[in-house]
Amino acid sequence: MNWTLPALVLCLSFSLEAAVKREFWPNGKLKKRVIESPGTQKITTYYENGQAAHYHELKNGKYNGLVIDYDSNGNLINSETYQAGNLSGKSYYQKFTEEGESKGDVEEFYEKGVLRRRIEKNNDGKVMKDFKYLPNGELDN
Repeated sequence: MNWTLPALVLCLSFSLEAAVKREFWPNGKLKKRVIESPGTQKITTYYENGQAAHYHELKNGKYNGLVIDYDSNGNLINSETYQAGNLSGKSYYQKFTEEGESKGDVEEFYEKGVLRRRIEKNNDGKVMKDFKYLPNGELDN
């Protein structure tokens, strides 16, 4: 009996600190999930096919932590890190065809949004140019 009381108290204190809200599509699949605790939110939205569409973290109403976007096939399109509403980490952008194949240019960024790398592709997805940049924005030869 001594083992169950501490476990019960731990579960109750956790449930009081974080609340989970869910919305569903008409087909029954999850549309949105919000995990809230005092001053923070972690929000994930989903496509109607069940794939994750977008995730972000808020602290006191501002982006804080990860911001991630996916296409309807589950491919990563965008990933950024924020601190108190300001871009603070690497960013990544990618485009995909409807079949899920990499398409178009790819850009990666340093903190504060400075371009780190740009990959240019032709219409077939073949890499034509790969530019790398220094943190000060100058092209790295």
